[in-house]
Amino acid sequence: MPIKASTLTQQVYDHLKEKVVSGGFGTDGPLFETQLAQDLGVSRTPVREALRMLENEGFVTASPGGGVRALIIQPRDIRDAVAARVAIERITVALAAERITEEQRTELDAILADTRAAIDAGLLGDVMHANERFHRHLADCSGSRLMAQLVGRVYDFLRSHQVLRKLADRGDIRAVLERTDREHRHIASLVRAGEGAAAAEAMNQHLKEVEGYYQETLAR
Repeated sequence: MPIKASTLTQQVYDHLKEKVVSGGFGTDGPLFETQLAQDLGVSRTPVREALRMLENEGFVTASPGGGVRALIIQPRDIRDAVAARVAIERITVALAAERITEEQRTELDAILADTRAAIDAGLLGDVMHANERFHRHLADCSGSRLMAQLVGRVYDFLRSHQVLRKLADRGDIRAVLERTDREHRHIASLVRAGEGAAAAEAMNQHLKEVEGYYQETLAR
């Protein structure tokens, strides 16, 4: 069955978004519709529409000389992203404390175990991935599809600008990850105990500290 135009645009959007998020859509030089269309084997129309969607969502920006490039993140963008995380995740973690299922508790324990194992093995990439899984999973535990999508959107934004990758280059990254792991375990214990208000406050403090790590990293 032929692919619908809207479906093709979505496929192109998903592909280009993953390219931005993985760091393959550079900031040094522009990329052009024509070349992207040739690389993907599609017409320029779905590429143009997908790029418009990505620009509206803050993943790419128009280049003065034509074409587009990944948006260069500024310290203010980090503050805005963390402010959004604090506002959203205070809600999601409080809801998770009320709505988490036994299956989700098991998955939460598995994520924390994976994090600990990755820290002990010195696998920083795996630790960063597990940390992100922790927050996304708690959003899923909220039972709110909208909230989960919003949390995912913020994490996509941070990953798209390689902030987490830069964070991994810190000389004190092991201490940062150990502290983060302790805070995650504390938040998880409050969620398991059904203490939504306390979990929300613990998440608030945790994310404020994370913002500090981000800002210090970008300033280097």
